[in-house]
Amino acid sequence: RTWTEQEQAALMLRAYLTNLQANIPLTVVYEWRDSCTSPNDWECHFGAKNYDGSDKAAARMFRYVWPELSGRGFAWAQTIPGCSAAEHLQRYSSRKNDGLNWTLIWTHGTARNITIDGKIVRATDIFGADIQPQQVTGSPIMLQHKAGENPVIRCAP
Repeated sequence: RTWTEQEQAALMLRAYLTNLQANIPLTVVYEWRDSCTSPNDWECHFGAKNYDGSDKAAARMFRYVWPELSGRGFAWAQTIPGCSAAEHLQRYSSRKNDGLNWTLIWTHGTARNITIDGKIVRATDIFGADIQPQQVTGSPIMLQHKAGENPVIRCAP
């Protein structure tokens, strides 16, 4: 299977988030930089950077997500109410004194329509671009909100 750079970045982030949830403090990336340029050898392309050292989508994702979640403790995880076991929700509480938390949602199943009730300060994709979340996909959505004002997320019927 050939993965797009965006799919690879989402997969790396989900591995990292799953490890945080399981209290595993270290996530190992197969290779930081692609090991060759062969279009026929798929193992060459697992890196977060291209063979020449230029950034791939995964490197850009790490540069955005890590600073946002750094200093925020993993609070809890659950499946999204009204969804299947494939849809995940994780909340990261602020240890910084900014009064903000992050809630991350994604699915490892097919894309699902969602509803979000509550005030969101900011909604972004894993690269930091502002979005209007209407579907949960394999690429996590990051919802920033005030501490104590957790959004309610449900799968739409």
